Amino acid sequence: MNHSRNLEALDQFEPYDPSAAELLKYSGRRLEQAETLTPQQRVVSLVCALVAAGIMTETLFFKF
Repeated sequence: MNHSRNLEALDQFEPYDPSAAELLKYSGRRLEQAETLTPQQRVVSLVCALVAAGIMTETLFFKF
C-alpha cells in the first residue's frame, strides 16, 4: 500500500478534543467576514450563467 507522505497511519489517529479552557479562550474570538461578491458582480455572474444556460438549451436540439 502506498502511504502518502505527511499523513499518519489511521491507528495513530487522535481526534481533536479541546479542553473547556481552550474552548473558552477561543469563544470570544472575532471572525472576519468572508469576501463575497458585490451586488454588481452578482448581476454579472447571473447574466453569464443565464447566457451559458441559453446556449446549452439551444444546442440541446441538435443532440437529439
